[in-house]
Amino acid sequence: MNKAQLVKELKQDEGVKYEMYKDHLGYPTIGVGHLILEGEEHLLTATLTEEQVSTMLLHDLVEVIKDCQILYKGYDDMPEEAQLVLANMMYNIGRTKLTKFVKTNTLFEEQKWLSAASEMLDSRWAKQVPNRAQRLADRITKLGNNGVDPAVA
Repeated sequence: MNKAQLVKELKQDEGVKYEMYKDHLGYPTIGVGHLILEGEEHLLTATLTEEQVSTMLLHDLVEVIKDCQILYKGYDDMPEEAQLVLANMMYNIGRTKLTKFVKTNTLFEEQKWLSAASEMLDSRWAKQVPNRAQRLADRITKLGNNGVDPAVA
């Protein structure tokens, strides 16, 4: 998977903040959507450098990819676009919540892209981040249409 592409996408979707902010659910966050966890209280008052933000993001991505490999059988064999979308979703909501996308997850494992895209949009997550959800679902839809945008075809 092109990790540089994933980093670029996450920076666009999450934004980059060098100081603590509250995410849309009110959780303390810093960097590229990094949830401040117990034991990281020092980050509540920190001002990060670009290097620190990048290091934190790369560390988080190691965990995200591991979580994708745990949750999805054959994750490493999926098309790169599906890997990128799933990693983006995993980064955004975490494995605990993504595990609850039972139908969607099954459809991804079966590589039933059109149905998976539809199921992605039928979720509370899609209502919370509608633009991101639509953009990611559109990318999965293109996989089901052999990479052709259905609006253009």
